[in-house]
Amino acid sequence: MEKSKRRSAEGGQAVQLNLPPSALRVLNNSKLEEVYQWVAYYASRDVKVEYIVDATAELPLLGLQLLKVSPSSKLTLTVNTEEGEKVGGLLDFVTGIAERNNINVQNISCVTGPPDPSGEKYNLLLVSPVQQCGRLDQNLLRSLPGLLAALVPASGLILPHKLQLWCQVVESEELSSISHLRSNHPVGGFKIADQINILAVTHLQELNISTLKKKDLTAPVHVRDIDLTQPNLEREFLDKKTKVTHSGTATSVVYWFLVDFGWGVQFSTLQGDTYSQGAVMCTETPVTEEEEITVICQMENGLLNFFLK
Repeated sequence: MEKSKRRSAEGGQAVQLNLPPSALRVLNNSKLEEVYQWVAYYASRDVKVEYIVDATAELPLLGLQLLKVSPSSKLTLTVNTEEGEKVGGLLDFVTGIAERNNINVQNISCVTGPPDPSGEKYNLLLVSPVQQCGRLDQNLLRSLPGLLAALVPASGLILPHKLQLWCQVVESEELSSISHLRSNHPVGGFKIADQINILAVTHLQELNISTLKKKDLTAPVHVRDIDLTQPNLEREFLDKKTKVTHSGTATSVVYWFLVDFGWGVQFSTLQGDTYSQGAVMCTETPVTEEEEITVICQMENGLLNFFLK
């Protein structure tokens, strides 16, 4: 996204949030900060930003950005019931950022558990469907129907509203050498087939595709879209045919997400260091340039698995 083009085309300007160094370390990515600025700009322009509920379970930077551009809005932060002791610390930290930005702290509240669907309705629901370790947030996906029910009917929005899942088949001795990833035990309820080893996302929190020693064997493959306005947790299998671009030995499938906020504002979890990438280890499969292979994606309750055929 080019900020100068946005300004000239729309005649508006994104507002920068004044953040302490600790919050900037959480972001660790100027592109994501810019994304939040533009989402807040467009949302305040096109949506009645009156009541906002933030269910990200993280530092509510987008929620604060919205308060910065819509000072009369009210922001409600949600914390999991079992983490109720975090409420005080979260409010103290958020209050400090609010004061740095002349945001009325009286407009910020924090509750444990999801909002009551029969209670006050919200105009905007802010979520973080992709965890920083690179995998989908299963708890959030399960709670989405209740959260969506708390939105104003017809006009309420969830941000982001859609994810695009992408993957790529690679050869990587670096990944193959991580011995604790290679196991035949079922993971997350999956019955792992013989040709699959383990859904390794939770072990790869330091994985960054830009620095990973690997050889790309296929072009990036757009696997599927995930509509957060109508979450589907049922088991699904998707087959995607792709051509091998370089001969080699397929050892892994790496995957990432394109997070779509609307208004043409998107963010890839490949960008910067904020997110890690997921990887599924496969048995070593020789492939030849121009050969057509099938990447099979299994998704159930927010868990992802890949294998090759």
